[in-house]
Amino acid sequence: FGLIYYNNYMKELLFLLIIVYVLYLLTKPQVQINNTPNHSDNRIKVWTYVPQESNKYRNNFRYPYNNYDYAPTYIKLTIKSLIDNLDSNLYNIQVVDKDNIHSYLPDFPLDLNNENRYKEKDIMDLLGGMLLYKYGGLWLYPGTVTLKRNYNDLYLDLVNRDIVTFGSTNAFACDDRMPNNYIIGSKPNNPVIKQYIKRISDLMMGKIESLHKHVDIDFNPLGESIELFNVKHKHYCCLSDGTYNIHGRKLHMEDYLGKTPINYSRKLMFISFPYDQLDIETDYRWFKFSTMEDLNGSNINMIKYL
Repeated sequence: FGLIYYNNYMKELLFLLIIVYVLYLLTKPQVQINNTPNHSDNRIKVWTYVPQESNKYRNNFRYPYNNYDYAPTYIKLTIKSLIDNLDSNLYNIQVVDKDNIHSYLPDFPLDLNNENRYKEKDIMDLLGGMLLYKYGGLWLYPGTVTLKRNYNDLYLDLVNRDIVTFGSTNAFACDDRMPNNYIIGSKPNNPVIKQYIKRISDLMMGKIESLHKHVDIDFNPLGESIELFNVKHKHYCCLSDGTYNIHGRKLHMEDYLGKTPINYSRKLMFISFPYDQLDIETDYRWFKFSTMEDLNGSNINMIKYL
């Protein structure tokens, strides 16, 4: 009799545990792992990339070097500014890195885990173009600062226009015909972006026609591509992307990483910090390797906006 009672007790306990587990599954919050795009999400996708820096070390001179990759502190701060300042009801932030890029773009032609012969800026331009062509949205070049602004008007432009551009690549004056490619908004399958990708690819591959065309002329892949098509285009001037001050002066690295305050226009929406220039203007490479403590105590301009 005791054995029968025990068996019945265990069956009831097992049944109760099953009921509790089913209720848990029904009430458990569904967490989306954001390593592939959600095609059912109607929000504007905002794309950015996390560049990695390598640090080599060895514990003893008799042993070989070890190395590890890490995201610079400044890049982490810019991504935080993106998350904090964009309305998550309107914008869907997609952070891409070298490990998940092929989840988004299986046909991306480069393995970013290995060294290659191409400029980092060209790789990022190609990556941004391919993401926009396939998915649409807003591309922000690594290092771009998102400010505490109302971005509702930008959202409407991204919904209603085929292409949205900012600033100018002209090194001497603000020329709207030569939009910057640090920030680009586009609809998916946009012929402008397809042409933009082709021009960047031709440059990277050293196509003679592309190189010859731009002798003594600034490379302007986005502006030249826009001119080929009749599209709904919205352009935000140089005062909006943080590359010019209110007096119309082009800003340089010593301005961004200096301590003399930058007088910006009220039209300012983003700060397109030229992160790619840190590898060219080597006097400022320290910025890539600065810790949070270093940056907080530096009192330089870029940190004031973060």
